Amino acid sequence: MLLAWRVPVLSVASASPGPQPQASVVGAHGVTVLALVAIPLLATVAVAALLALASRPARLTAVAVAGAVVLASAVASAWLRSPLPLWAAPTGLLLLAACEASRRVSG
Repeated sequence: MLLAWRVPVLSVASASPGPQPQASVVGAHGVTVLALVAIPLLATVAVAALLALASRPARLTAVAVAGAVVLASAVASAWLRSPLPLWAAPTGLLLLAACEASRRVSG
C-alpha cells in the first residue's frame, strides 16, 4: 500500500517535449484505489482469524468471506467492464483453499 502511495509508475500527460513526468497510482487516481488493496487484505486477516478459532461455525464464516471476495471480484469486473478487479480473485481462491485445508486438518 505504501508503494502505491509513493512510487511513481504512471506517466502523466504533459505538453512539454521529452520525458514525461510520472505519478504514483494514488497520485494519479486518488486514495480510493487503496480500497482495492485493503478489501482483500482485510478479508485475509478475517479468514485467518476465523480459521484460528477452529470451530465449525467459524470455518463456515471463513468460507463465506472467501467466497465473497471471489464473487465481489467477478461482479466488480463485470460492472466496471474492466479486468482490473479480477486481480483479487486469486486471493479469494487461495483463501478458499486455506479453508478447505483447515477443514481437512480439523476433521
